[in-house]
Amino acid sequence: MNTQDNNKLIAEFMGYKLMPCNHGKAWDIGKSIPSKDHVFPIQGVLHTGNELKFNSSWDWLMPVVEKCMQAGDNTNEWDALYDALSTINITNTHNAVVEFINQYNTEQLQEWARVNLLPQENADTRLRFAEGIEDYDEDYIKEMYNAKNK
Repeated sequence: MNTQDNNKLIAEFMGYKLMPCNHGKAWDIGKSIPSKDHVFPIQGVLHTGNELKFNSSWDWLMPVVEKCMQAGDNTNEWDALYDALSTINITNTHNAVVEFINQYNTEQLQEWARVNLLPQENADTRLRFAEGIEDYDEDYIKEMYNAKNK
C-alpha cells in the first residue's frame, strides 16, 4: 500500500466517514469505496486522500497512536508502537500504526467469523478450529462479512 492508501486506512480506523464529492459539495452516503472523487471530513474540513497528513504531522498522528493503545490488548502490539515512537521519527511511527491497524482489522474479522460463521459448522470442524488446526481464509471472511452487511 502507498502512503495515500495507508492514510485512508488510518482515517477509517479513526471513524472518519468517506463521502463522495461533487463540485466541492459532499454528502454522507454511509459505506462507500475510496476513490479520487471522495473526501474525509475531519474536524469540519474536507480532505481528499492525498491531503491526509497522518504521515507528516504529529498533530494528526498522535491521536491515532492513542486510539491504537486503547484498542490493542496485546503488549507485543504496544511494544512495536513504543519502539517506533522512541525513534522520534514520524515515518517509523506511521508505519507501526499502519501495521497495528492491519493486525487489528484482521483480528476483528477473525472474531466476527468465530461468532457468525463457526457456529454453523459441524462439530469436527469446530474442534479443528478450537485446536488451531484450521482457520478461515481472510478473503472468505471478508466475502461473507460483506454479504451479510450489505
